[in-house]
Amino acid sequence: MSPNKKINKIRVEVEKIRARLWLSASRAWQLVVGWRLRHGNWILLAALTALISLSIFFADPLQINLEGYYSTETAIDRLRALILAVGSAMIGASAIVTSLVLFAMQVNIERMPHGLFRRLSADRKLLGAFALAFLIAIGITVLSTLTDSNRLAYIVLAASWSTLLILVLFMYAYQRALTLINPLQQLNILVFDTRKDLNIWVQRAKRAAPLFDQIKSLEAPESSIDSKHDVARDQFFCINKHWTSVARRAVAHAISFAQRYADQGDYEVSKAALSSIVHINLLYTEAKGKTFFANNPFMEDPRASDNFINETLELLRQNIHVAVANRDEQKIEQTMRAMADLVKVYSNIDYSNPHAKKTHAHLAAGYLADAVQNVLPTGMVDVLMEGARLLGHSANLILVRDGPDDITTITQKLSQLALASCGNQALHPVVIDCIKQLSNITFNLLSIKSHDIHFAINEVQRHVTMIAKLFVRSPEPPLSQSHSMHLAPYYSSTGLLFKLTVLANELAKSEPDDENVQFFIRNIAEWSDGLYESQRELLLQSIETQSNFTIDMIHWITGVTEALLLTSNSPACSDYHREKLAKNAIWLVSTFSWIPETEKTTTFVENYQLTEALFEVASNAFSLGCDEVANDVFDQLVLWTFKAGMYQTGWNVFEKGLCGLAALSLFQEWGKAKLRSALKAQLQSKTVPSPEIRERTARRLMERASNLNQRGHWVSQIEMAFAKGDPDALREALKDIVEILESDLK
Repeated sequence: MSPNKKINKIRVEVEKIRARLWLSASRAWQLVVGWRLRHGNWILLAALTALISLSIFFADPLQINLEGYYSTETAIDRLRALILAVGSAMIGASAIVTSLVLFAMQVNIERMPHGLFRRLSADRKLLGAFALAFLIAIGITVLSTLTDSNRLAYIVLAASWSTLLILVLFMYAYQRALTLINPLQQLNILVFDTRKDLNIWVQRAKRAAPLFDQIKSLEAPESSIDSKHDVARDQFFCINKHWTSVARRAVAHAISFAQRYADQGDYEVSKAALSSIVHINLLYTEAKGKTFFANNPFMEDPRASDNFINETLELLRQNIHVAVANRDEQKIEQTMRAMADLVKVYSNIDYSNPHAKKTHAHLAAGYLADAVQNVLPTGMVDVLMEGARLLGHSANLILVRDGPDDITTITQKLSQLALASCGNQALHPVVIDCIKQLSNITFNLLSIKSHDIHFAINEVQRHVTMIAKLFVRSPEPPLSQSHSMHLAPYYSSTGLLFKLTVLANELAKSEPDDENVQFFIRNIAEWSDGLYESQRELLLQSIETQSNFTIDMIHWITGVTEALLLTSNSPACSDYHREKLAKNAIWLVSTFSWIPETEKTTTFVENYQLTEALFEVASNAFSLGCDEVANDVFDQLVLWTFKAGMYQTGWNVFEKGLCGLAALSLFQEWGKAKLRSALKAQLQSKTVPSPEIRERTARRLMERASNLNQRGHWVSQIEMAFAKGDPDALREALKDIVEILESDLK
């Protein structure tokens, strides 16, 4: 190794060592700073206590020195006068600082809610610091009367440390005042007081529990063997209805903060205020424990309504109403996020019954959906997009907590939002987010362990198809991919299809007795059942409007078909579901047979390589051993080859399709016989290319048969099959096709 390389290597190692040391020092400093912020006051107190204790050990040497200096009564009188002057000055300073700090603090917090103003103006720590400083100042003054020659050291030390403590108390009071006028700290104090009050009530309920031992059960319409409500706590809270008064007042104060500071443009504080509301609701649900009741589907249970939760959601609704009127986008988004956070909080409520619905989470989700709907007339795109995302997250959360059937209301709201946005080009980005959320919900439905997703997933699929059909009807600028871009989260190869393919590949690697995999397979079978109907309508709609979205539909249909076949090959797939998946795959790929036979339509569709797509599906089906599906797709390719080959186009569909059929016939021993019979039957039908096309195609096929040794980087799947296939077998298959075409021409 050359000297320069050695130097460079050493330099690199030194730089690495420096980087590691810098990173370690940075982490250590962050730990020190964090520890100081959490325990700074205690550190200062411990340091002062240690220094005062240490100074006592030096009292005797100090006494000897002071006795020599203050040896006369006149000198001691001067010391008394000094201590008296310092004490008097500290008394005056305490009064002045107290007045100034309290006045400045009250000026800064006078606009806050009245109850919180009284709480912070009478802060015990602040007033206690000033009271202690005043008392210490008086103590310094009193020391002047106790000064004599025998206690000089202790008097001087006491006066010195007292003066220093007064200055420390002034600094503490100043910092405390800054904390109290900081709105973020005020909100923290609000939450802290609420937590403290709720904990007190919980402790009271626990102590009073023995008084309710005689109550064995509640006479409730919802009574169930599985119900495990905390009867004692519920009865205690019913008797003491005012137990939530502090928490309610805290929520009212927090919403006041959110409104005031949002109007002033300080959205950091308004966000913190709304987060405080969420935190207070979390504390409330924890304190209430197992005393919540869910809605009963058969009769109304008044206990299912929670006044605290109702008031919280109503305050948030009013906050959004004001924000919408003022067109305050950030305020609306923050409030909607708070509602979504409450959905999460309420979804964790324990209703003491495993079959109970998450009533209050549904209520919060309903408020969120209504809020998004109220924003729609304003046309605020970013807010609507955020609202769609929050609705999607809430739906997925409820799906996990409650099950499939409880998300239909949210999916309907997403659908309505997307449909209303289709007609306004400025709102088209909202459609993307709505489709994305419906796509995520669809995949989550496929991945959930539930015995019945049929209704929910059919509703989602119906909403997606409705949105897509309406959107595809809108005009698409030439050479643009507007329809594909906006519907991509569901219909592109990187959207739902990608997730479904990954899931199908994972299912194919599963164990035969894996129950989770069996749930997934059952869900996929339920979803694909009847899927062809909606996709057929959407495919024909995109072809009718000559939309570029047609290519997405072709690849989506073929991609889903292959995913269904891959799922059916899973070791955990039962015979029933294997048969059902194969049937659904056949029905889905058969949607291509509905394509009109006009020249304009077939030419337009072949622009997106339908022949190649059918060939790929058939070859993959043969490779997976799904012969029934492969034969059906084979027939589809025969039909499309003759249908599209009737017209003179630049794609040579007739030739390309026959080549694909020749390659497919090699997958099975009886493939050649099937190919011959299919071609002969099709030549007897009405859908037959003209003699000129058949003659030219036969001639070109003979040329290909005599030149099958070409190799290259093919884009076409059919050409790749020809390049990798057995030349002799392919040559024989092509000659058979030519023989059939020529015999028909004679």
